[in-house]
Amino acid sequence: MAQELVVKHPLQKFDVAVEEAVKAEEEAPRLTADAEAQLDTVGSVSIAGFEMYDRDAVEEARERAVAERREQAQRYKDDRTALQGALESCGVTALGYAPANAWDFICLASGLYRLRFGKSGKVGVDRVTSEATRFFAAFGFYLVHLALIAYATMMLYEYQALWVTTPTIGYGVGAMAMFLFTLVAVLAEGLWIPMMIDPIERIYVRYRLHRMSHEDVLKAMMPNGHSKSGPMELFITLPEPPAEVQTKLLKLQKLPDVELNHRGDMVIETVVDAGAMSFNPPLEDQIMGDLKAKQESTAEVRRINRQMNLESLLNPDPIVAVRYRSAVALVDQFGDFPIEEAVMERALTTEHIF
Repeated sequence: MAQELVVKHPLQKFDVAVEEAVKAEEEAPRLTADAEAQLDTVGSVSIAGFEMYDRDAVEEARERAVAERREQAQRYKDDRTALQGALESCGVTALGYAPANAWDFICLASGLYRLRFGKSGKVGVDRVTSEATRFFAAFGFYLVHLALIAYATMMLYEYQALWVTTPTIGYGVGAMAMFLFTLVAVLAEGLWIPMMIDPIERIYVRYRLHRMSHEDVLKAMMPNGHSKSGPMELFITLPEPPAEVQTKLLKLQKLPDVELNHRGDMVIETVVDAGAMSFNPPLEDQIMGDLKAKQESTAEVRRINRQMNLESLLNPDPIVAVRYRSAVALVDQFGDFPIEEAVMERALTTEHIF
């Protein structure tokens, strides 16, 4: 009697369900609700002022949609085969595979973030504070100094000092001087003047961050649930993976050299929930670009922080994945499994699989 295959990990079970769902789509493609609605639009025609329904046009459109659905299934199978071959050439066996669209739905529905780390070890994100932050800091700097000039002008006028014969002249000249002074400060980063603006900007950044929860900060930085080549790059610290996962990650270093990956289409992603991410150096310092003094001890601090994360988090749950066109390889996962079975089942329905 053949020994029965023991499926241990939820992602291995999911891989079996994916194969069955893709096979069903090939044999009997199902159209999404949006596709069905478009068919009704195609069938509704107006000729000589009469509203009619063209069944032949609808059937032709349906055949094209069904053929496209089959092509999507075949495209996924081809991409999966190529991705599997590339990983095996690196000595890596994935827990499972999934269509990219289905996997993206799972991550979004489960509140998971898809991170792509650059060679520098940083992740591209949106700004937590708006582009106008520095402008408001400069404006505050301007108002503070304008108030000081106004006070000095009033004192000079009171004692009939220098050329200040009327408050209006003094205020006007003072305001214009401060406007030019602040404009140069904002445009010329190399001057000493930004050193006076930075504390005001830092107060605003600290105020904004303290009013936001950890989850709100991550949503502001990655509103679509994934990192990107954004205007800001940050260090994000993750829990340290166990030895067997580290072994797989080291093997993935060969992926850029694999012949099938000559275009660099295969991208490594780390999928985590908000609780498994932290910032070190602190987010405030990273946003302000205040990393110079911390560079020497960054590696040691990040190592200690990873260990603290692993001990303090109840569910460190990163998933390492490799994306290639329409397929995603689910390489490995450690910690509590962060995805509900119902979400995985829904991802393989007609609406979300491709």
